Amino acid sequence: MRDCVNRLIKQTRVLGEEQNGFCVDRRAEDNMFVVNELIERKRKDGSKLYLGFLDIETVYDRVNKRM
Repeated sequence: MRDCVNRLIKQTRVLGEEQNGFCVDRRAEDNMFVVNELIERKRKDGSKLYLGFLDIETVYDRVNKRM
């Protein structure tokens, strides 16, 4: 089932390249690296950087693990 879903995700390109969590061959740490690089670059050149974070965990259905 998981392989089928992963194949479907790749074929339909439903997830953007910036989506790394819960994706095969991608890690959430990659996004953290990008954010750290942006912070360092802005710190060096003295310009402002505004960041926003959105937690969409509740968008996904949850499985009742007590069943």
